[in-house]
Parts: sequence; structure tokens; C-alpha cells
Amino acid sequence: MKKYLLAAVLCLMALCACHRTEKRVENVAETFLNVYYTADYDAAAAYCTPALAGQLAQAARAQADLPAETAQKMKEALSQTSFTIVSVELDEATASARVRYDLT
Repeated sequence: MKKYLLAAVLCLMALCACHRTEKRVENVAETFLNVYYTADYDAAAAYCTPALAGQLAQAARAQADLPAETAQKMKEALSQTSFTIVSVELDEATASARVRYDLT
């Protein structure tokens, strides 16, 4: 009986740890999406793979080359974008996560 109780407690602990990890991933994803949709590509790059960070740096350079009025309109349009995180899938084997979200 003690073996089953120990197994049940371990399973509950694992589930709680998994939930906390998913919540942390969701918080990081939300932070990334917030800075991305305010066109703060330098801040967004801190949350990305090196390849995507390079693309965001390119976008930041392109944004800097825009006429001021166009850049302002772009920022305004982006700031009106909102999102809802739909799901978080953890992949422990690759220490990665896939976050699905909807734009609204």
C-alpha cells in the first residue's frame, strides 16, 4: 500500500512541476509576443533562436530606415493586435516548447 501511495504522490508532484513549467513557458511566450507586437524587435530577439534573432535584427534595421510617419503607423497597427495563448506543448527530449496562439 505504501508503494502505491508513494507512486501516487510522485505522480502528483510530477504533474504539479509540469504545470508550473507550462505556466513559465506561457509567461515567457506572452512576454515575447508583447514585445514583438510593439515592434520592439531587439527585446523580442532575446527570446529567440539565433536564426530568428538575426531575422528580427534585420526587421529592426528595416524599420529604422522607414519614414517616421510610416514607422509610427506600423507601430500603431501592431499595438492594436492582441493574442490569446491556446496551448503549450513541452518536449522534454529537446528541452523545447511549442506555444500555439490566436491573434484577435
